[in-house]
Amino acid sequence: MDANEETGDAFAVPDLWKPSSLGQNVSDASSFLLSFPHFEVDFHQLFELSQHLKDVPDGPLGLNTLSLPVLETFEFLEESTVSLNTEVTPLETDETDIWTHENDESKLGTRRLHTWDAFEDPEAPDPQIFYISEAGPSVFDATIHEQSDFNIGDGRGPVLRSDIFVKSLFELGVGRSSVLFTWNEEDQSFERILDDSRMTGYSIQSVASLCDHFIEHGNNIRKLNSFVETTYGKYHSSPAQVALADAASNILTTLQFRLDDARKSIQTALQLQDLFHHPALLLSFLEEIVKAYKSTKSDEVFLSTLYSSVQNMEHKSMSFREIMLEVLARVSRPWLEFVGGWIGVHREISISPSSEERSTKFVRVEEKSWVDDRGIQVQGIDYTLDQSAIPNFVSAEDAKVIFETGRSLRTLKLHHPEHPLAKPASIEDPTAPKLDWKFSWEDVSRIEQKVEAYEQDLRRAIQKFSHPNADKTLLLGASELENQNHFETFGVSEEDIQAQISASIAALNKPLQPVSEAGSDTLRHLVISRMHAESTNHQHECIFAPPISLTPLLSLCPIISTQARLVNLSCIRSFFKSHHLRHHLQIQHRFHLLGDGVFASRLSDALFSPSTESSSRQPGIAHHGTAMGLHLGSRSSWPPASSELRLALMGILTESYRPSGHEGQGAHDPQPSSLPGDLSFSVRDMSPEELDRCLDPDSITALDFLRLQYKPPAPLEQIITPTSLVKYDRLFKLLLRAARMRFVVSQLFRDSCDRTSSWRGGSHTIEQRFRFEANHFVSTICGYLLEIGVGATWKLFEDKLDQIESRISREDGEATLGQHEGIDTLRTYHERVLDRMLFATLLRKRQEQVMGLLEEIFASILSFARQTRKRVEDPSASEAGVDEDIRALYGKFRARAGVFVGVCRGLGAKRGYGEGKRRERGGGAADELFGAEEMSEEGGNSIGLLSLRLEMSGFYTDTARV
Repeated sequence: MDANEETGDAFAVPDLWKPSSLGQNVSDASSFLLSFPHFEVDFHQLFELSQHLKDVPDGPLGLNTLSLPVLETFEFLEESTVSLNTEVTPLETDETDIWTHENDESKLGTRRLHTWDAFEDPEAPDPQIFYISEAGPSVFDATIHEQSDFNIGDGRGPVLRSDIFVKSLFELGVGRSSVLFTWNEEDQSFERILDDSRMTGYSIQSVASLCDHFIEHGNNIRKLNSFVETTYGKYHSSPAQVALADAASNILTTLQFRLDDARKSIQTALQLQDLFHHPALLLSFLEEIVKAYKSTKSDEVFLSTLYSSVQNMEHKSMSFREIMLEVLARVSRPWLEFVGGWIGVHREISISPSSEERSTKFVRVEEKSWVDDRGIQVQGIDYTLDQSAIPNFVSAEDAKVIFETGRSLRTLKLHHPEHPLAKPASIEDPTAPKLDWKFSWEDVSRIEQKVEAYEQDLRRAIQKFSHPNADKTLLLGASELENQNHFETFGVSEEDIQAQISASIAALNKPLQPVSEAGSDTLRHLVISRMHAESTNHQHECIFAPPISLTPLLSLCPIISTQARLVNLSCIRSFFKSHHLRHHLQIQHRFHLLGDGVFASRLSDALFSPSTESSSRQPGIAHHGTAMGLHLGSRSSWPPASSELRLALMGILTESYRPSGHEGQGAHDPQPSSLPGDLSFSVRDMSPEELDRCLDPDSITALDFLRLQYKPPAPLEQIITPTSLVKYDRLFKLLLRAARMRFVVSQLFRDSCDRTSSWRGGSHTIEQRFRFEANHFVSTICGYLLEIGVGATWKLFEDKLDQIESRISREDGEATLGQHEGIDTLRTYHERVLDRMLFATLLRKRQEQVMGLLEEIFASILSFARQTRKRVEDPSASEAGVDEDIRALYGKFRARAGVFVGVCRGLGAKRGYGEGKRRERGGGAADELFGAEEMSEEGGNSIGLLSLRLEMSGFYTDTARV
């Protein structure tokens, strides 16, 4: 044997009689060394075990004996008989490809296998095969039929031809009935017509197992076809259902063509089983997805289930990873298109959710009710976010960004329809990125580059739009396409007209892009390429693909974050530049928070000063037209009539308001036509119990009916919300009480020095101490409320507004805001500012007991002021019992003041007091501009400063001193 000869089969017996390539040619191969006759072998006779089993010889050349030639009698051939010139054709040459040889059944039938017995006796019978599986299907069938006690089943059923059985199994595998299998409509399953039938060469158990496998496969195809037909025939099919049915239909159609093409080459059941192996796995995955859809209540829940299933399948089988990812992309595309339309990168889809629709959007238009600053429950329509309608591949943080971006975009479209982000041309631009899944690193890199180019183009367009002299018709290239619809001929040369006509013809001659067929071709290509069991190169490609858990972050978040930054920048800039948000916030500080000294002084004189003309109508006395007031504290009738209230407060707001130049009026104009937000005084809507408490002019609640009415203009109600106006009103009511108490304690000293007062002269130690301590207490409280509780917090807010304006006013095109720094975040920050003020001024709900203690202290001071006023009004009145009442009031004042100081000291030293639920309020490290930490209630825990201002030496804690 040639040593350089390559053999393909490691178990093949080499041809021992092949002439050596080193030898000489011989004329007769049979005369070289040994002479053997040519044997003719019939394989059909070789494996007939039932006929030759008894004829096996047991002699010297039988199965039990293997003899070699006797060396003494063995004769070699003479050398002269060897012909060296005879040419022998070799069986294989170097050019022969042994792998391309096809089996020639005709040649196999004429060959005979050589045995050792044939060396001694060429007529020796061939050995017989003792394995039934190698003896042929006829022997196997006969054995099963006659020996049914071999534990291989009852073989007395009908034995069918293999070709008929294989064809029936093929029809069953593609979901069609045949001569052996039929569809049971009642059970919704295929069933066998002949239960005990089998195929020749197979046992009943193996045939039953094979049939069960194909029945399951056929049932899956029938279920999928039924789902597709039901979806297309149903009127109210959800978008995800239609997309899933379309994907299932494409997969079934592709598999049908693939199996029909391979049908002619199938001859055995093993080949058929191998052909249906991969389609069966794919359809089983698809049927599980359809079953999961039927068990869910909404498309968003189904998308979450599908995403989780694809993630789990990635660890089970890599063969269908790309197919399932394509199914995920197609099924989630309607939801992504809605998201894209909501944030402005796709064409907007109308939002009109109804109870009849199965699909629920995460954006709902619902009626909301709230209590305004007047205490009236108001209802309105607004967008709301439904967190339960968000698939699990979108985080809660990203869902909030998507929702707020879309809501801010609609505000921009409503008030600035010419803005580049509000124009449909920017959405229909073919270079604009679209929300879609990207499953490869190349696609992820490509979408990042596309998003970056899109952001740069829009930034240039926004900068041109924001410039006062910008040409609004040249903002975007897509806007120029809109202008092409207007064919202008007046004042245009003939060459320009001809150029416009040529450009229009060229645009109409462009072929349309096959949008609908692209996805089908992709899915068909993936199904065909993955149906070959031997094609495993795609598994190596999947190893370097992004993990499915990171795919939403890599493919969806770049577009969402970019659009959010652009929309936030445009909206915040329009609020500050076009709608003068900062001026309206200053209005709240000046009037609601008494930050304007002129207004606070005028209001205090109109309400409390006895030097003004009384606004009450007296018979026979006409008003002189000078400043009038309500004279609270020096009158017995209360509350005042509405006409008195109008006369007393007339002109205070108008004269105190100094309009800014950007409001359209000069600062020198003392009588503006209208105040911002229709700012005016009004009477609060109160319950009967609250109204009863206002009837006493000497009570701390005597002025609780007075309020400031303000309505923010659109769209500033998104920042100055009804909730924030309620907080402003609570602060105004407290500060008005503080202003009254400040006037009362100052009046105590004037009353004590009045010439007609019985306090003048004499020794009144308790009364003097009461006046001084009340003045110190009230002055400290008022200073704390205005300077620390309100002033310091508002100063931080002013600094934040300065920072925002500096970032949005950059003219170098680098003005930017983060994806979390939008209208919603600014609104939340504004409300946190008010919450911090409420906390510092003891107006939070958990501080009601502390505020009640402070009101009791104020009530004691007001009672003392009433006693003092009586002494002034009636000096001849008896002093019997008055000193004891004042001593009792002073004792209550000292005791309650000591308790109040102790409580404030304890609250100021309490660790973590004021944190509340700041972690749930949003913001944090991710918000560089609106951080939750810098405006948290804990940072505003200045109650310890109040206790320090009230007492430094333990004066009030010594309650024994009276």
